Amino acid sequence: MSQVLEQERAQLAGACHRVAAKGLVTGTAGNLSIRVKDHVVITPTGGVLEDLTPEMMTVVDFDGQIVDGDLAPTSELELHLLVYKRSFAKAVAHAHGLASTAVACTHEELPVIHYGQLMLGGSVRTAPYATFGSPELAENVATA
Repeated sequence: MSQVLEQERAQLAGACHRVAAKGLVTGTAGNLSIRVKDHVVITPTGGVLEDLTPEMMTVVDFDGQIVDGDLAPTSELELHLLVYKRSFAKAVAHAHGLASTAVACTHEELPVIHYGQLMLGGSVRTAPYATFGSPELAENVATA
């Protein structure tokens, strides 16, 4: 792999550690990815985010085919790819934090309540529930 992808793998592993340290994910309940031109560096299926290393990250193309890596990508691969295909997103974080789960169950969007949200694009829309790893969930998230 090129040096760029190795750097992105290290950045993604660092992001996984930070997300876990802040309590935004527990165990395997979350997955992260980074877009790198026509590839995606993504966390592996069943990975405990706080324990992931750069070498454990999987690289896929936009068709979901593994380009490099020894581990299968997260079961939410389709969700990540669809978001990238429909937006200019450079990274995707899919987590199940208690606060975000509560907001998603009770609101269609989180309005701007802090000026810092403006740097992320403003209000945050929520997606209707669908089974994890399903095409329906991927579509719901990409639509939101």
